[in-house]
Amino acid sequence: HHHEHHHHHDCDCDGSHHAHEEHCDCHEHEHEHEHEHEHHDCDCHEHEHHDCHCHEHEHHHEHHHHEAPFGIETFLYYRRGPFDMNKFDYFVTKQWPKEILRAKGLCWFEDNPDMSCIFEQAGEQKQLTEGGYWYAAAPPQEWMEIVAQDPKARDDWDEKYGDRMQKIVFIGKHLDKHHLIHLLDNCLASE
Repeated sequence: HHHEHHHHHDCDCDGSHHAHEEHCDCHEHEHEHEHEHEHHDCDCHEHEHHDCHCHEHEHHHEHHHHEAPFGIETFLYYRRGPFDMNKFDYFVTKQWPKEILRAKGLCWFEDNPDMSCIFEQAGEQKQLTEGGYWYAAAPPQEWMEIVAQDPKARDDWDEKYGDRMQKIVFIGKHLDKHHLIHLLDNCLASE
């Protein structure tokens, strides 16, 4: 629903911290619930019924406790295959989108498949450090024991890559996610 609604009744569902009366429950929820109040003083847009449905819109109001302020958003890049170090280096030094404010995550490279790497970026600073060996680098009987103790490792286990993965979180302003995915996918080593 893309309607802009202008509140001119006593329920301004804009997430500001005003004293909410009992009859209108339109405050800081994730808008997943149904308000079943039979009150006729709050229909936060042109609904035929009067039960205060303040959740069927695109959040054009100030809900900055759920979405970070000023258009800042978070994006998780997740793949299983290895990066090519040269391509990744080129991306980081030459193609890095200026909208990215912060990035951090795990990655791995074709030429050193046993070692996990931690990639971090804040502002102009970017660094890649070794993060320890992947479980998959251990002999099979060892990782069987590891997986037995760590159910999450079992959930993340891939037949081909074991626990190796690219899992990098990007925080940025008005990120073009499709472009970012395209750039990162281009860093993957060709099979």
